[in-house]
Amino acid sequence: MTVEDQIRAAMENKVYKVHRDLVRSTAILAYANIILATPVDTGRARGNWNIAVNNIDYKTTENTSPPDTNPGIKYTAGDTIFISNSLPYIHRLNDGYSKQAPANFVEKGIDIAVRQAKNLAKRGGK
Repeated sequence: MTVEDQIRAAMENKVYKVHRDLVRSTAILAYANIILATPVDTGRARGNWNIAVNNIDYKTTENTSPPDTNPGIKYTAGDTIFISNSLPYIHRLNDGYSKQAPANFVEKGIDIAVRQAKNLAKRGGK
């Protein structure tokens, strides 16, 4: 194995893989935080959160069960991860319409995920 190959392999294992894992983990943490913070009346708002890579998932469902908070998304560097909820009243809920959740619970869920990810990064992504 050449020196260049060794450097390339080290970069893949020590930098690129850690970066991919951390971005993916941050998105999943944000997704889970948002789901858990969504106010529940019927459960439909909570049940309609979606996470997808490189496209926005616009589907809605009558499902009132919360989605899996650890989805099996595949992320590659350069991809974009989208967290979405296409119910027409989700913006109103995030604006504080429900007394069950504070306004901006989506943004707060993301902020918490960033802090959680920083802690993961300090521990080497583990």
